Amino acid sequence: MIHPTRGKILTKALPIKKESGGILLPDVQRIERDIQLEVVAVGLGRIDDKGKTHEMDVKASDFVLCAKKAGQECETPEGKFTIIRQQEVIAVLEKV
Repeated sequence: MIHPTRGKILTKALPIKKESGGILLPDVQRIERDIQLEVVAVGLGRIDDKGKTHEMDVKASDFVLCAKKAGQECETPEGKFTIIRQQEVIAVLEKV
């Protein structure tokens, strides 16, 4: 399993469900310019210029919204993931 470093978040794209009529719908309504991701793991927190560690604002199993081109994609035997910086998170979404 991948473990993100300080200030980084390991995410995966939300699965897309296919309805019987052949229309593809995501689990959560998608916003056209932004993407919604599920948080898989988080780093220990960001260290500021004074050496103080700041806690992460998100935790595993949260759903977040970030810009479409945010982060770095990677593929492992466990699947496809995107590693983003905490600063790239636009919002934490409520579960529906």
